[in-house]
Amino acid sequence: MNAVVYGHGVVGAATGVILERAGIAPRYWDLLEARRTCAWGDVLAANVIFLTLSTMISVDEDSKVVREEVKRLDDAGYAKQYVLRTTVAPGTADRLCKDFALVRRWCSWPEFLREATWQEDALHPDRVILGVPRYGPWPAPTEAESPVPLLKNVAGTVFPQAPVHTLTPTQAELAKLVSNALLALRISVWSELAGKYKTPQVAAFGRDDPEPMIDDAFMAAVAADQRLGSFGGVRFGAAFGGKCLPKDVAYLAARMPGGILAAVQRTNELLGGPPMPPPPPPEPLYLLHKRAARTVTATMESEEEEV
Repeated sequence: MNAVVYGHGVVGAATGVILERAGIAPRYWDLLEARRTCAWGDVLAANVIFLTLSTMISVDEDSKVVREEVKRLDDAGYAKQYVLRTTVAPGTADRLCKDFALVRRWCSWPEFLREATWQEDALHPDRVILGVPRYGPWPAPTEAESPVPLLKNVAGTVFPQAPVHTLTPTQAELAKLVSNALLALRISVWSELAGKYKTPQVAAFGRDDPEPMIDDAFMAAVAADQRLGSFGGVRFGAAFGGKCLPKDVAYLAARMPGGILAAVQRTNELLGGPPMPPPPPPEPLYLLHKRAARTVTATMESEEEEV
């Protein structure tokens, strides 16, 4: 199996660790020359390309970069399999599959990594999500066409304990964003509580307590509730940060102004987290151009019929 990991950051390195455990020795290509371990010709000769690119600016920017690189590969004649691991806007994979005829050659495989423990998380996921395109009335692709059998084999070999959830690509993209949003919500709730109850003065209980209400023992007791799980490694009273949670929460919060996630974003800012970026345009510019072109065409056809 000739595999190329396209993007040699944390997600790319984690993907490489998984593939190596499955007996596949990947090569790495990156937009930064210093991170490459192969030539462009090796990329085009790959049986499967794992897309792990990220600008770490926003979900929309990452979606744009993925599209640009898929177009670059398509223009260069690449005609084999793609696996998307980059966090992108829901609907990105569907548009790529339609625009570049990738339906039978595509699978989305979102990652759920923490920066501090990415190697452990890569090898011990609590579930695997595969976004598989719908093939319509046509028969399912063969193993030589689709990366899905490969990914199922990798999952069964490296982490057989993890259940595999098969969704559509758009559902897989949304699952990543929603999972991070719920994690951010949990962190923010506990951090906000810590701001009120971590000091000795606890007016809500009508008395002055010489002991802080929230300490390590309290945290351990609450975290032991299996309904809640861990809090993502963030201490009570601290903002969530890192490279993924802020941009993923901002993507959803900007599309639901005034909602719960906007409140999570505000709470995180008060705790010292990064500010919410300005709202993105409602749709990518290229979609607006395509819609405008369709409208012009439909209008011309209508006028011709009237004549």
